[in-house]
Amino acid sequence: MRKILLLLAIMLPLCSYAAKKGWHKGQAEWAKIQLNDRLTYDQSFAMIIETLSNKYELDMISKDGGYIRTSWSYFTDRKGKKIKDQQSRVTVKYNHDRTQLQVKTETQKLKKGEWIDGEDTAISAQLKEDLRGQVGL
Repeated sequence: MRKILLLLAIMLPLCSYAAKKGWHKGQAEWAKIQLNDRLTYDQSFAMIIETLSNKYELDMISKDGGYIRTSWSYFTDRKGKKIKDQQSRVTVKYNHDRTQLQVKTETQKLKKGEWIDGEDTAISAQLKEDLRGQVGL
C-alpha cells in the first residue's frame, strides 16, 4: 500500500505538469532559427512559403521586406472537423542580413464570445521543427 501511495505522490505532480503544457494565455514568443548558409535567400523564402502554405492560408507576403504572415486558421480534429473555438496564425521575418529567421505562432481561444491571445507550445514546436528541417542548420 505504501508503494502505491508513494507512486501516486510522484505521479501526481508529473500529471499536473503535463496538463499545464499546451496553450497558455499571453503574448506568443519569437523563436530564432539560424538559416542554412548553403541556401540563397530566394531558395529559403520559397521553401518557407511552401511549408507554411501546406497548413495555412497566406495573408501577407513581402519578399523584399523578408516578411510572411498567415491568416488566422481554425484547428481541425482528427476527423477533419473544424474546431471553431481555437485558431492560429504564423508570422515569419528575416533579420537584417538574412541569416536568421524569427518565427512566432499565435494561438487564440474563444471564451465567452471573446478571442483570448496565447500560444500553443505543441503547435509552435512542430512549426519550428518543420522550418528547421527545411531551411535551418
